[in-house]
Amino acid sequence: MSNFQNGDDGIDIGNKAILQQNNEDDLEKQKLMNEYKEELAKIQEDIATLRLVLNDKIKRENELKTLLGISFVDEIKQDLSEGLNSIKSTTAYQKTSASLKSATQKITPTFQTWGGTVKNSLGSLRSASLFKSFEAGIGSTFSGNKIKNSQSEFNVEENTHADGIPSSKTTNGISKQDAILEDN
Repeated sequence: MSNFQNGDDGIDIGNKAILQQNNEDDLEKQKLMNEYKEELAKIQEDIATLRLVLNDKIKRENELKTLLGISFVDEIKQDLSEGLNSIKSTTAYQKTSASLKSATQKITPTFQTWGGTVKNSLGSLRSASLFKSFEAGIGSTFSGNKIKNSQSEFNVEENTHADGIPSSKTTNGISKQDAILEDN
């Protein structure tokens, strides 16, 4: 048992002090909560007032824009223009733009050199004897086929008449040669 006891009710004096302190803390918290609630109510009232004023100002702004002939599209154009200008003025955009410009300046000569090298390589390849013989073979194949195709298309035979006109196959018993000569 403690030395701080009250003989009449058997309650410890130390416990009384703790209970009294707890009650004071609860009262202080309650008082603080009430102050917060009052401040919150005042702020909400101010917000409601400001909303009313803002709505009136927005309404008047729209009326003035209508009177001035400012359309929604004009506003969007202006906003986009201002937005792009603000982006272009940022250091990040300027650094990126400078980096791209520098990279382009460095890469362009490389591609020009590469293009010239490819052009020269193709030129020297074309002048090589192997390519010339290949080109001649392909050329003669195509021109030979053209002659064969044109002869078969007109049914031309290798035989010629005495007048130098090549003879052709007959159609319905009359040759094309005879038909041409009869027309003359």
